[in-house]
Amino acid sequence: MNMSGKFNGCAAHIIAHNILALYFHCQGHKLNLSAMSSCEIQEVKTMMNHVQAVKTFFNTPKREEVLSRKIASKNSDSKNKKLKDACRTRWIERIDSLEVFMAKYSAVLDALALIFKNEVGTQGYPWLDAAVGNAERTALSIRTFCFIIILVMC
Repeated sequence: MNMSGKFNGCAAHIIAHNILALYFHCQGHKLNLSAMSSCEIQEVKTMMNHVQAVKTFFNTPKREEVLSRKIASKNSDSKNKKLKDACRTRWIERIDSLEVFMAKYSAVLDALALIFKNEVGTQGYPWLDAAVGNAERTALSIRTFCFIIILVMC
């Protein structure tokens, strides 16, 4: 249900029962929209796209297993061995995904290196050429000075 819909939203139903009721837009939503619109800087958008691309790249069982092993070897007490999705609509979830990404950054680079060097995969088979090429491009994109600085700033 749309909260602020003029005819069928929650606010409309409340006003139908009490015409003196006032509607105030959710302040958390306003803050989220403000943060999102303030990040129209192309470099920030690019950094977020790269973070999401890494998450998408490791979204297969074979690649995810490689990343989980690398994360476990870097930080044995780490409970969460997965990257978080960078939500497009909730800024706080984006912040969480960036914090997780930063914490697992070296493990991500190690996992990407294992794949683009075409070391034997988890089932004992070499990686497909597409995976090797994708891993190399992804690793190069997240190693740039600009990417790292903007990641830390955000």
